[in-house]
Amino acid sequence: MAFRVVAVSREFKEKLAKVRALLNKKRKAAALITSQANFSWLGCGGEARVAVSTEQASAAWLVKKDEVYLVANGIEVPRLQSEVLNALKFETLEFDWHNPKGLLERIQEVADPKRILADRHDCVKSPQSAAFAELRYSLCSEEVKRFRFLGKALEASIAATAHGIRVGETENEIAAQMTAASIAVGLTPVVVLVAVDERIRRFRHPLPTNKKLKRHAMLIMCARYQGLIASMTRTVYFGDVPPLLRKKHQAACTVDVTLQQATRVGVAAGRILKEGLRVYADLGFGDEWKAHHQGGPCGYLPREYIVTPEMKTKVEASQPFTWNPTVAGTKSEDTVLVTPRGPEVITKSADWPKTEVVLDKKRFNRYAILDR
Repeated sequence: MAFRVVAVSREFKEKLAKVRALLNKKRKAAALITSQANFSWLGCGGEARVAVSTEQASAAWLVKKDEVYLVANGIEVPRLQSEVLNALKFETLEFDWHNPKGLLERIQEVADPKRILADRHDCVKSPQSAAFAELRYSLCSEEVKRFRFLGKALEASIAATAHGIRVGETENEIAAQMTAASIAVGLTPVVVLVAVDERIRRFRHPLPTNKKLKRHAMLIMCARYQGLIASMTRTVYFGDVPPLLRKKHQAACTVDVTLQQATRVGVAAGRILKEGLRVYADLGFGDEWKAHHQGGPCGYLPREYIVTPEMKTKVEASQPFTWNPTVAGTKSEDTVLVTPRGPEVITKSADWPKTEVVLDKKRFNRYAILDR
C-alpha cells in the first residue's frame, strides 16, 4: 500500500506539471477540469461520477501555479476524499448541492474566471477540450499497469460469456451476462453490443434486442476501469463455420494485423489507415471499410478520435489504440498498447482459437471464430 501511495503521488505531480505547462503556453492562471475523462486522468484513475453516461464529472479540478483544488458539492466530497482520491494531496472547495451557482462561486474565490483555461463550457465561454485531450494520449507507467489489468479483466468477461451462451438465448440475455461478468471484476461497461445471425451482417453497431440466437453471435464491449477504457470483440458460431464467413473473418483479421503493426511512434494516423484500406482492396473487400469506422486511439474515451485517411495526427509512445476492421458478418477488434517492441495486445486471449496471418513474411496470430 505504501508503494501504491508513493507511485500515485508521483503520477499526480507529473500530471500537474503537464497541466501547468499548458497554462504557461496558453498564458492562463488556472485550469478548470470538469470532464470525466480529464478528471480521471488527473486524478490518477479516480472517477468522479454518479451516472455512467454523462461526459461531465460530478466534481472538478482547479489547478493553479502553486495550488490544486477539488471543487464539489457536499454529497460528493466525503466519498471522493475517503475512497477515491485519498492518496492525493489537494485543498477542497465545497458547496451546497442545492446552490446552482455553487461551483462558480467557489472558483471565483481563488481564481479569475477570465483567466481560466477550461476543458468544458461550465465557467468559460471558449473551452479548449483538444488541448487537454493531448495531455492524456501517452500513458505513464502507473496507467500502463492499470490498463493491462483492464485488458485481462475485459477479455475474461467476454470469453466467459462466449463459452457460456446457449442457442435460444436473446441478445439482451447475452448482453446481461457479459455486463454482469464485467461488473463482477470491477469494470464499468460503457458500450455493450450484441448481434446474432443475420443482424450481424446488417448492422455494424448492433444494440441488443430480444432476437434469439440460432447459430451465430457477436459480442462487443467497451469497458472502463479507473477512468481507462478498452474495447474488444469476439465471435461465436454453433456448428461448422461457413467457408464464406471464415474467409471474411480472415480478411478482417489480416486488415487488423496490418493496422496494428503499422501503429508505431511518430507515424501519422491517416497513413496507418491507408495501409489497412490497401489490404481491404487486395483481399477483394475494397468497399467494406466505408460501412464502419476503423477505430483509433483510446484511453480515457472509447476512441480519443476516429482516424480518417487524411489525418496527420501522429502516434505517441505508450499510446493505446483499438482498431476494429469489419467485413459484413464479422469483425476483428482488440486493444493494443504502443511499445518500443511493437504493439502489445492487452486484451490477449489465452484459450481462444487462433487464425494465422502472414504479413511481410512474418506470422501473427489473431482470434478466430469460436466454433461451438
